[in-house]
Amino acid sequence: MTVDPAMPQEPRIDPDFRTQVDAVMQGWYSGGLTYQAAVEALNALRQASIDQALTVHEAYIENSFGMMHGYRSNLNQSLVHFEQARRLYEQAGARSRLAGCDLNIGETYRLKGNFTRARACFHQAYEQATRFHLLDTQAIALTNEAQMWVSLRSFEQARETLHKALALAERPWSDPETEHDRLNRLDNNCEMHVAFVEVYLEQQRLEEAWLHARQAYEIARLLKRALRTGLASRAMGNVITRLAQVPDATFSSNADDYYRAALEAFREVKAEGEVGKTLFAQGKSHARRGRKRSGAQLFQQAMVIFTRLGMTDDAARAAEAQLDTL
Repeated sequence: MTVDPAMPQEPRIDPDFRTQVDAVMQGWYSGGLTYQAAVEALNALRQASIDQALTVHEAYIENSFGMMHGYRSNLNQSLVHFEQARRLYEQAGARSRLAGCDLNIGETYRLKGNFTRARACFHQAYEQATRFHLLDTQAIALTNEAQMWVSLRSFEQARETLHKALALAERPWSDPETEHDRLNRLDNNCEMHVAFVEVYLEQQRLEEAWLHARQAYEIARLLKRALRTGLASRAMGNVITRLAQVPDATFSSNADDYYRAALEAFREVKAEGEVGKTLFAQGKSHARRGRKRSGAQLFQQAMVIFTRLGMTDDAARAAEAQLDTL
């Protein structure tokens, strides 16, 4: 990974410190650490960073808190941490880190349904990442932008954007690629394949949707991260709902098996927004299978979660889907 030599030398995050923080996050992702234990560990590391006047370390912790709150769908709190991380990185002169902050801020706005702000942040993050030759941030920015296009039901635009992301995701993100970068690349690939599933289901390309669901599922099994297990399981449920016959007999033909697995994984790390999305997806599955009453109940449960979390776009879609089933 190279940076324009004309740019001033930036302060670096100590590898040992990064390893400590990433171990906490990985422990929480996998369910090995409770949320409270992870928060306490990060707070201790943040205080040590403040005591030693290591601003870039403090910013790294703020970004980690933003990610945790984002996964738990505390979106306003997540924004507070991401914006604080951005201010601290800028204060420290870590200009290349601003792209990642803009990416995370944009993703939070996407989840809140503010697609105008989200798209502006994604484009800014991509441009900054291109300037600093940050393949990881470029790929993630494109993946998140594609998910925004899915939310806006611009599926062909989403497909084109995902293919650009895939080209970047097939290349190592560092030279040599660290284990941290390898895992993050796999993590993004899982999310990317899930987005492909949504696109191909809408385009009635069921064989391609199945192939991407399989890939997401296999990556999630390898990563052993609850959040990715949930995403991949939900995608598998969505595809199996639409298939006349499951192509591989090693997989269950009952879509509800995968929705239950997704709900269990998301609840394990209290990712409430994803719980809502899974209930919504399962409601659509029930409605398609002629179980309209249970579908309407699932839509209602999802709508309550979305409304409480301020996920306005998702709440509106759940309300509309519930009305359609009555």
